[in-house]
Amino acid sequence: MPLSRRGFCQLLGVGAGLPLIASRREGRAPLQLPESPIRLDSNENPYGPSPAARTAMASALADGGRYPSTGALIATIAAANGVAESNVLVTVGATEGLAISARTFTRPDAPLVTAAPTYGAIATATELLGHPVRRVPVAGDGALDLAAMADQARGAGLLYLCNPNNPTGALITGDAVRDFVSQVESISPTATIVVGEAYHEYIDAPEYRSAVSLALQSPRVLVNRTFSKLYGLAGLRLGYLIGQEPTLKRLAVHRVPLGANNVAIAAAMAVLADEPERLRQRALNTAGRKEAERFFAARGRRFYPAHANYLFVEIKRDLTSFRAACEARGLLIGRLYPPADTWARITIGTPDEMRHGLAIFEEVLRGG
Repeated sequence: MPLSRRGFCQLLGVGAGLPLIASRREGRAPLQLPESPIRLDSNENPYGPSPAARTAMASALADGGRYPSTGALIATIAAANGVAESNVLVTVGATEGLAISARTFTRPDAPLVTAAPTYGAIATATELLGHPVRRVPVAGDGALDLAAMADQARGAGLLYLCNPNNPTGALITGDAVRDFVSQVESISPTATIVVGEAYHEYIDAPEYRSAVSLALQSPRVLVNRTFSKLYGLAGLRLGYLIGQEPTLKRLAVHRVPLGANNVAIAAAMAVLADEPERLRQRALNTAGRKEAERFFAARGRRFYPAHANYLFVEIKRDLTSFRAACEARGLLIGRLYPPADTWARITIGTPDEMRHGLAIFEEVLRGG
């Protein structure tokens, strides 16, 4: 998105912030539109890279004329996750990890099994290959229907679990993931399971456990992570896979050579070393999410319990027109996730963004 004049001024440290947007009530003026859209649409971290990451990025620019080396980053990721360096494969965002998984493990006679709705990059990559996709509807509480997905595993080449699920936010417990892996290994022993943990750093639920230990135990399990969410590096496109070395070697032949750039590598190493900032970001996000939950609960709108930086809310009307009405008022929200065509995914923003955004929701929900 082009940088606006106000954005350029703010980048230099001058200029005012967004104008205060008041909710539309009887006798009050309509909402004042911000100069730039409020972006509650893409599950990005609204605070961007941390101060430590920005410092590291600036220093890395001096090496912009050199090809990147991921050795130090791989060592840092491995240490952070308690795995060997041979268990880590760096990718261009989580998206590349999903795309090369589809390329490696699906075939015309070995489909992908995934949920609906869920994060769609792996299904898109599979269909672009001309390989079939089996979509299993989520349960009534927004959780993945693991029993139904296991039933569809026979003959599959790949299964995808997004944990917590995007867009519903529902969490799969550590025990449930372990049992699912065991069941699939019995039903379809040649199928590979990718567990998407893009929002891993946000989660503080005691029942959650990463699938990293399962990936170390089984060559048929992979964990897919990203620096795009809590770490605020979405624009730098960096992620990684964790799995057994022979499995990662099969995947590596399909990845983009020298895909990670020096600036992204420096930023990622900085954020992995900054535990206080990670905890601060998680607390900021939790506070914003709780505010949104209170807002929608007070207005009788159903939403699923969430564990990441977004909320999936039933708006009780067609999402396409609802999104258009929000956008006309300067607010961007998540896209349609079939078959949930009357539900909206709302990213958690800064306190100002949430205040302004919820005021716009108030107007649009009232039909204003």
